[in-house]
Amino acid sequence: MSVNACSPSVEHVNRAFRAFEMKVSRTAHFPPAQSYPSRTELFRQGDLPETVFMLEQGLVKLVCVEADGNEVLVGLRAAGWFVGGASAVLQSPYPVSAVTVVTCRASRMWSADFRTLLRSDSPLSWQLHVMLSNEVHTELEHIAELSALPARRRFELFLRRLAQALQPENGVGEVRLTIPLRQREIAQLIGVTPPYLSELTRELEVDGWLRREKDSLVLLHPCSGEWGLKSGAHVHPHVSIVEGSRSPI
Repeated sequence: MSVNACSPSVEHVNRAFRAFEMKVSRTAHFPPAQSYPSRTELFRQGDLPETVFMLEQGLVKLVCVEADGNEVLVGLRAAGWFVGGASAVLQSPYPVSAVTVVTCRASRMWSADFRTLLRSDSPLSWQLHVMLSNEVHTELEHIAELSALPARRRFELFLRRLAQALQPENGVGEVRLTIPLRQREIAQLIGVTPPYLSELTRELEVDGWLRREKDSLVLLHPCSGEWGLKSGAHVHPHVSIVEGSRSPI
């Protein structure tokens, strides 16, 4: 596959965004949503899958803890995801821990009830199929991005996706992001070191695409089709997102 084939077209990025923040219709069988403060552990890596969370609002990070205790951020999930759904279906231990990044609203259901509903509720079953298909597709695209796109472009895609997920109503002029992720976590997601991530942030700032203000990043004109691109660079239109660290990157 050529690099051009891997580069994100409008449709590629739209698919990735739908996987990141799917607008799943509420099923009447799920109980009312509850509020979960930021840094709440919804479930822990290695535990048996007792519950499934249908995320209605907010952002959840998936964290893998290695044998030496080092934590690795492996993914983000936003509105519309059945967090823990795959483990509930397979009846296998959770492969990662799920932790809220911001205050979230989610419906919680026992895994056994979830599996029963999947057998009898066709719309719910179809929603899960769509979610899992989006997950597979998005992971393949993420691998393609790591292989084919330069680090700066991956960082730009991440920032725009996050802005769209957290503040979907904004996008014209300036968008301010108070980033709840650590610098190290963002670096893990886009496949760079924390020092190099700081260099990329400074580069975008010097080029006039963002500015740092205390604990926030301000994206300037994020809806521009050329956002983040250097002069003379090829334009790949976007609709994408990200959040960063508790201090400016």
